[in-house]
Amino acid sequence: MIPEFDKNAAFIWASYALGAVMIGGAILTVMIKARLAQAELARTQARTEEARRK
Repeated sequence: MIPEFDKNAAFIWASYALGAVMIGGAILTVMIKARLAQAELARTQARTEEARRK
């Protein structure tokens, strides 16, 4: 059930591929930044708890 794109098929499939890569890259970037933010939050909380104990 693949649509026929005639002479523009290469351009259309390349556009789909580029769109998929861009969306995947955005998702990957968000996941990496979320992990880094969680690590920074954990370090900040540890420093805060250590400062409260003193």
